[in-house]
Amino acid sequence: MPDHLNIVTAQIAGFFVTSVLYGFYLCTFFQCLYILVRSKSGWRASSDIQWGLVVVTLALFLNGTFNISLGLLRLIQQFSLHMGPVAWVNTVKFSTVNLQTMIGEGVMIYRCFHVWGGNWVVITPPLALWFADLGIALWESWLEGTTHTPLTSGSFPTTASVFWGLIATINIYTTGMIVYRIWDARVDARGYMGTGRGAQSTKMTRLDSIIRIVVDSALGYTLVSFTLFLSQVARSNALYIASGAEIQAVGIAFNLINIRVADLRNEEQEATRIANNGKAEVNTGPQIRFATASVPTYELSSTFADSQQTQEKGRASCSSV
Repeated sequence: MPDHLNIVTAQIAGFFVTSVLYGFYLCTFFQCLYILVRSKSGWRASSDIQWGLVVVTLALFLNGTFNISLGLLRLIQQFSLHMGPVAWVNTVKFSTVNLQTMIGEGVMIYRCFHVWGGNWVVITPPLALWFADLGIALWESWLEGTTHTPLTSGSFPTTASVFWGLIATINIYTTGMIVYRIWDARVDARGYMGTGRGAQSTKMTRLDSIIRIVVDSALGYTLVSFTLFLSQVARSNALYIASGAEIQAVGIAFNLINIRVADLRNEEQEATRIANNGKAEVNTGPQIRFATASVPTYELSSTFADSQQTQEKGRASCSSV
């Protein structure tokens, strides 16, 4: 089936899409980096900074910026210098998309691992698929660098289709398992605490918010990956447009999760402070104390902070997913 989208037109459209999304990405990047190094009370101490998140944030930024720089260089070579396609530019630009995707999927697998309390059985399937994708990505980079095969010809679309199919599978699996784990904690909280209580309502709202954060951020990224998968299957030059969206979508999804979880944590801390101040001002007189069972707590922490292992079904640790 002939492709009616010219490769040069696809590259220009891809660069436009990448540039627009890069602007959105920069907004989320600076805000994400800010909340990682500064709290409401001031700059964080070095020991309080989650350096794992900082490293991933900077890596995604540098790789995404390098990709858009190569796209600009390719357009200058073709339309200003009137040069033909430069092999190394295409190879490296293609590799940056795979690298960005592999980093993003690695973070999702780690988050799934953290939410499930370090359960290796749960992450074994996506981890195996991730290593398979790593092998395919290395082979594709070698093939592109040595044979300079167009992305829509030869055996390239077949292997690329497998790569993006596995990426979509990993993303759907990890997102589903994270949401299931949080939902299971939500059900446990409802059954333990009973119905119609204010504390339960607070727990439900918190866990519902985390589920929305995970699903919202993963949905857009998964749709872009699936579009790229379809472009490879159809051997269409639209893959240049989809890949331009993909590399920025990874960073946007990662940053939005960190930003929205930080906002949720700040809201919880503010609500707790107001509630404590209200209790301190009320003189209730003599109190009758009853012995009560301990209630399950749900600690909202970042994925690279020290995790609290899950020992009881009623107690879950919810990470900054």
